[in-house]
Amino acid sequence: MRNSKVLVLRISLVLSLCAAVAVFAIAHLELRPRIQTLSRERDEFKTSSEQNRARAMKAEMSARELSERLGEAQSRAEAARRESTRTADENTRLLIDLEESRAVLHSAKQELARWNAIGIPPEQVASLSRDNKALASQLSQLQANHDRLARDYANAQRLLDSVLPLDAVPDLPPMHGAVLVVDPKWNFVVLDIGEAKGLVKNGVLTVSREGKLIGKVKVRRVESHRSIADILPGWEIAELREGDQVMN
Repeated sequence: MRNSKVLVLRISLVLSLCAAVAVFAIAHLELRPRIQTLSRERDEFKTSSEQNRARAMKAEMSARELSERLGEAQSRAEAARRESTRTADENTRLLIDLEESRAVLHSAKQELARWNAIGIPPEQVASLSRDNKALASQLSQLQANHDRLARDYANAQRLLDSVLPLDAVPDLPPMHGAVLVVDPKWNFVVLDIGEAKGLVKNGVLTVSREGKLIGKVKVRRVESHRSIADILPGWEIAELREGDQVMN
């Protein structure tokens, strides 16, 4: 009797084990596709994360390179702006020098033509040349005194400008001149009047042709006998030309 109970107990235990194994096998078979799917999704997420990280690093490097290039471009643009300003000033100076050279050459040609027309003998020419040199020396002294007085006047005018409001237009003595050079690219003109006639920086002059007003200019730079003036926006009624008359 006792042996029968043990046998039944063993059989029950074996059946329980078999049932557990069967349940485990069934669960494994049912969960295996889900586990495979989760594993595949995990691998895909990992791959996608690595790709996104690589893209982010690449985008960051591209942004850094773009920032560096932008900085270099800004530096080059600033250098180009400074070079453009320097070139414009140099062109203006060359234009003024060219006009002065033309005036000297024209004067020399006129002097030579006068000597040829007079037909004076060589010895008289030598005497006249000595007299001319003496007169030229006196004229040079007078010109030096005149330039000194002009500089004193210009210095006094600049001192007066320094106490005026920034936008104030200085008063100018009556003057009359002409346009020597017109630069439409930089919108300025070169005039044949300067400090010697009382012209000062920021002075405003009218430009006329055949008695008709065609524009206004504001003096930007003044020399002894030349000046540079900007064409005032809104006042250019007609295109300015060389030879146009300026006055105040």
